[in-house]
Amino acid sequence: MEPLLASLLKSVEGLVAIAVSDFEGAPVLNVSTSSATMDPVVFASASVVCEQASRIGLGTSKSIATATDNLNIVHFNMEPLVVTLVGDQTSKIGALMALEESLRETFKSLRVQVQLQSSQ
Repeated sequence: MEPLLASLLKSVEGLVAIAVSDFEGAPVLNVSTSSATMDPVVFASASVVCEQASRIGLGTSKSIATATDNLNIVHFNMEPLVVTLVGDQTSKIGALMALEESLRETFKSLRVQVQLQSSQ
């Protein structure tokens, strides 16, 4: 799966990292360019934001997009996984969001594996 994600990094302008974590923020898979540094807090924050949105009545979050001075970050809720895309300032959030369906298909079997492991 890592070679597929590495090729995706090269095909999307500004995409510097793809990380997969469980809903508690524990890393499952991480592919990044040499220039990307990933703070684990970024992964854990996605599940917290999803949980808070649900608590205030917004329903279950499908995705969360954040733009900072230097990065564009998109989290996809693919329970029990969270897939995080990190783009540099040249990336377009719309282009990152457009990857959702193909990523859902890509991680379908991994989602099932993680669900089975967590139920044991």
